[in-house]
This record gives sequence, structure tokens and C-alpha cells, in this order.
Amino acid sequence: YFMGDYAFYGCTRLKNAIFKGNVASIGAEAFRLCTNLYDVKFEKELGALGEQAFGGCGFEQIKLPEGIKLMPSKLFSGCQKLKKVNIPSTVTRIEDHVINYTAIQYINIPSSVAVIDDYAFAGVMDLFIFCEAEEKALGWCSKWNYNGNSISDVPLITYWNEQYSAPTFEFTIMENGSSHI
Repeated sequence: YFMGDYAFYGCTRLKNAIFKGNVASIGAEAFRLCTNLYDVKFEKELGALGEQAFGGCGFEQIKLPEGIKLMPSKLFSGCQKLKKVNIPSTVTRIEDHVINYTAIQYINIPSSVAVIDDYAFAGVMDLFIFCEAEEKALGWCSKWNYNGNSISDVPLITYWNEQYSAPTFEFTIMENGSSHI
């Protein structure tokens, strides 16, 4: 299954997106500005995501499925309610501005991620980044975030110690439509 570029662009009536089968790709800006899209579920693997595929959506959390290798530029840009993202262990690269100007508070970066581009988490305040890697990979830039016009060269990172395991988040859609972690 392939979803083309701009498939649901600006569709403010869309509230849920459930992918029951394997998805080869979701095109660029496929769900961009779907401001009332509150729930996205993947029941099987996902091959690829296009730039800004979920930019400006209304969900608070998303669990990306196994299969994707690249988190493309501006994937969740402007998702002002976004607080939690689960990155699958198949991701090897996080491009620029993937999660910028969101309310994200927590992100877990699996040890499979070899490259993180400049400003991947631009404009995000109070972000806790947990990494499964034992040390910073050579491909991880030092400028992960900037606040306004100033650039911070200090990476926002906490390395996981082997005695801990990275938390995972599951969510359930309740009968009244609310989500529960």
C-alpha cells in the first residue's frame, strides 16, 4: 500500500488514521495540517515516510512502527500538542527539524540511530532525550536545538546505563475517544 503526497493535506475533519496492513510509504505532507487528527495507529510495518507527512497534526503521541529507516525533515513540525514519540529500532537517521516547535517532553533514541542532523529538535523547550547507545555516535551533530536566535552547542542527551531499559509507551483509545497511556 502506498499513500501519495498530499493525500489528506489540510483535512480538518479527519480524526483517526488506522493502518491495518503493511504500508510501503506515506508521501510528503500526506497528513499535513490535519489539525484534528488525534489518533494514528500502525498495526504492521511501515516502509517510508515523506517530508512533513504529519506536520501540524493534532495528536499528543505517536508510536511509529518497525520498518522505517529515516525520519525525514519536518516530519512532526508544528505538531503543537505532540508530547511523546516512540522511534522504532529500525531508524538509522533523524533529519533536520523532525520534531520542531512541538510540546514534546520525552524522546527515546534507539541505538540503531547513526546520524542525527543539525536542529533535529529545534525550538523545543524542556526536552528529555534518552539514548540507548552507550556513547554518542560520530554522526550525531552537536547542534540539536536552538532557542530563538541563539544556538546551543550542548547536546540535550542522557545516555542509558546498561542496568536500565528504555521505557516504551502504549496507548489505548477509550470509548469516549480519549487516549490513555
